Amino acid sequence: FDAQTAYKSIEDLKKLKANGQPFFLAVGFVKPHLPFTAPKKYWDLY
Repeated sequence: FDAQTAYKSIEDLKKLKANGQPFFLAVGFVKPHLPFTAPKKYWDLY
């Protein structure tokens, strides 16, 4: 699902850019970003 969302968003960005008008595009993804990196002090909380 995330891959389809990304591909569609890229298509939309290209179309919006070609239009030459200001735009805002918000894209939501289901899976968290990888890799899971955080300072040790935060990992230790869990």
